[in-house]
Amino acid sequence: MKKTLIAAGSAALAGALALAAVPGTAQSDNAAFVVNQSGCGGTINTPEGPVTVATDDGAIQVATSSGNAMFVCNLDVIAGPELTKALKVEGFGCFTPNGPATESRMVITPGGKATAVCRRRD
Repeated sequence: MKKTLIAAGSAALAGALALAAVPGTAQSDNAAFVVNQSGCGGTINTPEGPVTVATDDGAIQVATSSGNAMFVCNLDVIAGPELTKALKVEGFGCFTPNGPATESRMVITPGGKATAVCRRRD
């Protein structure tokens, strides 16, 4: 089953979670570049059916000088099936400021909330 999530922002790419990446990099050997309160959202296919999620300011992006990156997005469920238990989805396409994620997961709750985490480890 194909899993996709599309993010808002200039870096959004169809078929994958894409961060609204802000140009910039960590400038020293032990620095990190952090962007708070960015937006993300889209639709992800689950065994229960497609779920649409979105937020205007629930995302945090971190890119380190070593090439690692992390993206965490706290979302609201906008549309989809009524869930009776939390769903965990892994391995969907996801992009970070440092390139494609090597790990991705999302938990969607029956209460109408979701959290997506994408990491790139170099």
